[in-house]
Amino acid sequence: MKHTKYLAILTTLIVIIFFGSCDFGNEGNAVVDMEFTMFITDKNNNNLLDTLNSEAYNPDSIKLYRVFSDNCVELIYEKNKIHSSFFDITKISGKSMAILSLVNSTPHIHNGKEVKGNTFKDAENSTTYISWDSKDTDTIYATFYHSKSKNGKSTMDMVNEVYYNGNLVVENLEKRGLMSPAKAHIIK
Repeated sequence: MKHTKYLAILTTLIVIIFFGSCDFGNEGNAVVDMEFTMFITDKNNNNLLDTLNSEAYNPDSIKLYRVFSDNCVELIYEKNKIHSSFFDITKISGKSMAILSLVNSTPHIHNGKEVKGNTFKDAENSTTYISWDSKDTDTIYATFYHSKSKNGKSTMDMVNEVYYNGNLVVENLEKRGLMSPAKAHIIK
């Protein structure tokens, strides 16, 4: 419920900023969308994120790993332990769905040096491994669209395309429309 309320407020703000600004493109008017929403079902359309389904994934077993710019793979999410803001399972229109943040600005240590994560404004792509349980891991690869105003400030930083295990599941912004969120129905 809390996340649905947040999502509604965020969507409203994006629409207001995008359509309500007569000076679009100047500092302070950036549109940012860095999330991917997944509805995960089996072949029989049983929701694999709904805890009422006996075959659903256990939310406590789900882990996320991110590939950083130095090719290190780091654990970025484990329920109640690491960075709960990167992943959430919530009900949207009565269906349990997963919402995944595709950019990680948290640094990590590699060979004794701090390696910074990408901010959304400088990320060109992102690779995330989602481990549903000890036997089932999938790969999510995303590309991003960036536009800048004449003065070089970001005006839009958005998810462009998303691939799930190598298959395109979210078309690019040009095809799906600028205000269409990055979401997909994944059949496992």
